[in-house]
Amino acid sequence: MKQIILTILTASIIHFSGFSQHQVTPAVGVGNVKIGMPVDSIIKIIGKPGHIVSYKNEKKAWEDCGYKPAVETVFSFSFDKVYVFDNGNSHAIWKIYSNHDTAVIFNICKLVKGIIVPRDVALTNGPGFNDDTTAIVKYMGSNYSKVPNKNDNFVYREQGISFVMIDGKINNMFIYQAGDGRQGPAVKDVVPPCSENENMYVMADAPVVSDADLKHTGQ
Repeated sequence: MKQIILTILTASIIHFSGFSQHQVTPAVGVGNVKIGMPVDSIIKIIGKPGHIVSYKNEKKAWEDCGYKPAVETVFSFSFDKVYVFDNGNSHAIWKIYSNHDTAVIFNICKLVKGIIVPRDVALTNGPGFNDDTTAIVKYMGSNYSKVPNKNDNFVYREQGISFVMIDGKINNMFIYQAGDGRQGPAVKDVVPPCSENENMYVMADAPVVSDADLKHTGQ
């Protein structure tokens, strides 16, 4: 009995200690899933993607959303495919942008097609989904780019992470190689978050999200 009680107490301490099950590390990745890993290795950890999108189709999706790929951060990286995980996973990874099947950018999102991801996906002892701007600046510092866009963005390009806010709360985090390292002109915008125009990606058997849910989550 004492052993059982001790086990329960230990579990409670771990659960409430502030440590994430899958810690987000800027410029590195989410837990044991890291930038630079072969996508096949990542799939063994988080499961298979719902589908794969070509560079051409991803570019068109951005254009259909009203964005200009030539000046967007994601297109300053070389990628040829986008793996879309629209059925959810414990790492909260929605998209992996890959180049020659190697992960280049992670787009992690708090809600993918109605599936709420764990709150314990967060920076080490730092901000996670639904935290506000104060938490971001307190942890990351004030050296960020704040982009005028339809969504409020905090871009820490030199540190390898961007935050997208919906209703003042973190909705998406984008993880990529730190530093400037751009392949095109100066880039101001960041990758758009889960949006209504991603409907082109929904599979026939994917969970349906209501209009009310989309409005509430900023999709």
